[in-house]
This record gives sequence, C-alpha cells and structure tokens, in this order.
Amino acid sequence: MRSAPPADRPAGDPDGVTLSGQPEGHAEAGRTVRHAGRRRARVRVLVGVAVLALAGGALGFALTRHHAGPSTIAHGSPSPRSPVPPAEPFTFTSTKTDVIGVSAAGKASAVQLATTIQASLVSFYQQAFATPSTWTRGVPASAWSVFSPAIRAQAERDSTSLALGAQAPDLLRMHVTDSTLTVHVLVDASGHPVSALADVTVQATGSLKDGEIVSVTNSASLLFRRLDQAWVITGYPAANTSVTAPTPTLGPSPTSGSPSPGSASTTPSASPTS
Repeated sequence: MRSAPPADRPAGDPDGVTLSGQPEGHAEAGRTVRHAGRRRARVRVLVGVAVLALAGGALGFALTRHHAGPSTIAHGSPSPRSPVPPAEPFTFTSTKTDVIGVSAAGKASAVQLATTIQASLVSFYQQAFATPSTWTRGVPASAWSVFSPAIRAQAERDSTSLALGAQAPDLLRMHVTDSTLTVHVLVDASGHPVSALADVTVQATGSLKDGEIVSVTNSASLLFRRLDQAWVITGYPAANTSVTAPTPTLGPSPTSGSPSPGSASTTPSASPTS
C-alpha cells in the first residue's frame, strides 16, 4: 500500500511540527503546549543557573572568610623572634695625623696618606668588629686584605687579638662609644712618606641575647709600608682585644687576689711583629 502524500504545512506553523494523528485544531493546541513547555524549561534552567550562582557566591564568600580569618590574625600577631639589628657603620670619632720629618713639603702627602690609612682601617674594623654576622661566623677573609701577604696568615692566627670576630657568639648588638686613630707618618727629605704607624683604640658596649651587658675594647699599633702601589700593614707591634662582663655588686667583696666569680673576660694579646 502506498503511503498518503504529506499534507501541506498549515499556515502559521514555522516549525512544521504537528501532533501526529490529531486534527489541525489539536495540532495548534499541541504547538501552544509545546512552546509553553519550552518556556517553562528555559525558566527552570535560568532559575537553576541563578541558584547555582548564588550558592557558589555564598560558598566562595564563606571560603574567603574562612581563609581570611587566620591570615588576619597571623599578620596581627607579633613575631616570635627579635629582628637582627642592622650593622652600625664604623667610624673613628677622633683622628689625628702626626708628621715625623723636617720637610715642610711632606705635610700634604702625610695627610693624604693618613686619609688612605683611615679608609683601610674603617673597612677592617667594620668587618672584624661591627658586622653582626662576624660575631657568629668569624672574621671574613676579605677583611685580612689590608695585611701584606707576608704576614696575612699570622694575622689570621692572631685574630683574637686583632679583631672581635666570634669571641662573643651570643652578642646581639654593639655600639661603639669611642674610637680614636692617630697616624704617625715618617717622611723623607723630599717630603715623600716612607712608613706610617697607626695607633688605634676602640671602646664599645654590647648586649648579649640574655640581656647581659658587656664591654668590648681594642687597642693596636699597626705598621704600614708601601707595597706594590698600595699601603698595607706589614707589622703590628701591639694588639689586644677584650670582651668583659661587668662584675656583680651583690654580696661581700671577694678576697684580695682571688678572681671575681661574676666576671668574664677574654684578653688575648698578639705577639709583636715588625
């Protein structure tokens, strides 16, 4: 049996969709029901998306508050460690130049040499005394470049006399209260410097990690000579560094000649070199 040819699409039915087996009036009603169903479906989808968006926003807000709480507390809480103080720049509080010789023309060159020696010693004392990392790690190798190669190894062995280094590893901070430099410059008859002797004294006050106050002192006589276009230390006739804790005043005075139980000091002295 041959199937009946398809009927013409009714006017007003752009989709050409009808309900099979129903008259045209029922088809029109079917289309109305179908379009209404589509609208309701779209509304349900949009409502669902809106609900999900609101739920996601609420969840994100809750998570943000959950994570923001401890962060705010952490930023507001004090650090358990005390910050390491920056190194104080070392300077000499008093400097003097003494010209030894009969040439009047040698004064200017002597002052210039004294300025050069002062800069070299400021660099050495900054690294050997004033830098906090030195107090636990020791004097860095770069500090010893001011000594001539011939005595550099010996100077490093005498570091406890020439430098503070790691003699007080619990030192937390230090402040230099007094530092003097006197440079005696020997000039020849032509006014040229031949050699120089630098006398240094340093006095400082420091505090340990437990709050105890200590006194740091240094004195040194350093001989400079010109070597390969540079003035370097070629000897140190005297050098001494000490770290001393104050003696407690409580209790009876110790018997004369007996050591004080509350004092602690290290006063190494280097062997003279020249």
